[in-house]
Amino acid sequence: MKTSRFDNIIHAPNRLQICAFLVQLDEAEFQLLRDELAVSDSVLSKHIKQLEKVGYLKLRKSTVNGRQHTWVHLTGEGRQAFKDHVKELKRISEDINRPFVKQLFDEESHAYTYIVHDKDLNTVIIDPVIEQFERDIEYIENQNLQIKYIIETHIHADHITSAYLFKRKYNAQICYGSKNIVYGADKLFDNNEKLTVGTIIFNIFHTPGHTNGCISLYINGYVFTGDTLFIKGSGRTDFQGGSSKDLFNSVRNILYPLPNETVVYPAHDYRGLTSSTIGLEKIWNESICEETEIETFVLNEKNKKRLYPKKFDVAVPSNTFCGDLSKVKKLK
Repeated sequence: MKTSRFDNIIHAPNRLQICAFLVQLDEAEFQLLRDELAVSDSVLSKHIKQLEKVGYLKLRKSTVNGRQHTWVHLTGEGRQAFKDHVKELKRISEDINRPFVKQLFDEESHAYTYIVHDKDLNTVIIDPVIEQFERDIEYIENQNLQIKYIIETHIHADHITSAYLFKRKYNAQICYGSKNIVYGADKLFDNNEKLTVGTIIFNIFHTPGHTNGCISLYINGYVFTGDTLFIKGSGRTDFQGGSSKDLFNSVRNILYPLPNETVVYPAHDYRGLTSSTIGLEKIWNESICEETEIETFVLNEKNKKRLYPKKFDVAVPSNTFCGDLSKVKKLK
């Protein structure tokens, strides 16, 4: 019998079911569940306890050969939640109108860019980074994609956008949320506005908190959360009109009511994680989970000591002009 370094914590006949709740999954990773989880014992134990708290698991402790074991069993509710999770992922993957999502990464800023298109190649690029302009173009042209819109989830402080360069090359429209003070944008989204791109319908939500102009984008099965909601975390709230109270409201009252199976695509990750789901974040997001009180979150944000973004003084003015550096130079 194969042994695992986690045998002193967990032994369960329904290991795959439990794994589905314990790791961050996207559609491809879901098919590649491994028997042994690549997380520490303490993290695994914490996740199991959280799942017990919401009624998905039952724990029973016993001593075997002088060693204490925790035996884990799926409850009926947990088993149904797992089945619903699989069913929804299958539905999303088989939907003929399902959007195609390409996630790209900038190592310096730990920023994600997303290229989203339908079966007819109508395309939106979300949060592009100027240093990766040539890389993004290569992907777009290799796929024969037709760029229609460049959408910025907010005025970024850690990198300069390539929105202006994309507009100039493809005659695409630059879009921001309507609460941003920005020059050169073609479209400013109001809250709850919809944007139709081919067969894809983007639902635009104002999700302030990291900045007062942040937006999130929801399409069939996916939500692009910008710097509002991260994987197991949330964006900082200490500059650019940020508000910890607003961020809490955006996460709890705007994003968390989305279907649990919704795949979460953030604008950043600093731990190598690529995606999550709304259901997972509600359970164990370390900043704002379902049980977090607003007073606790506000106090935690107040007590955090964060470094001044090294590109802030360059990025914010540049992004106020959609990445048109010539406008910034004229101001100087």
